Amino acid sequence: MSESLREEPQWKLVGDRLDYSTDATGGVRYAPAQTQDGRVLGYLWVADDDAAIGFEPAVDAGTSGSQASFGWYRRLRESKQSGLAPSQAFLALADEHGDVTGALRLEQTSHAETVDVVRSLAAR
Repeated sequence: MSESLREEPQWKLVGDRLDYSTDATGGVRYAPAQTQDGRVLGYLWVADDDAAIGFEPAVDAGTSGSQASFGWYRRLRESKQSGLAPSQAFLALADEHGDVTGALRLEQTSHAETVDVVRSLAAR
């Protein structure tokens, strides 16, 4: 058997990432995703300087927050595949509302020094 067939394959990503980066080192903007009755399911955040965006499910929302997270990441993947920059996706997704994901409340957009502040808010 050839020596090359015995070696472990080395995988390499070719082309663009399928998803946005979820690593942010600086400040972020964030807004709550809420149900129609105002219950917070989590927070969508964007870091323009890092070209990153993500969703942090609210612990208090339980499984509804986790389900919302899956929905938001599906929408983010679609936005990335459509060629939207993270900040464009943040604004575009505010126009959508889903039963599982809730609606993004841009009028409640806030700024945080780091994404860890948003993660702490979601963990309360």
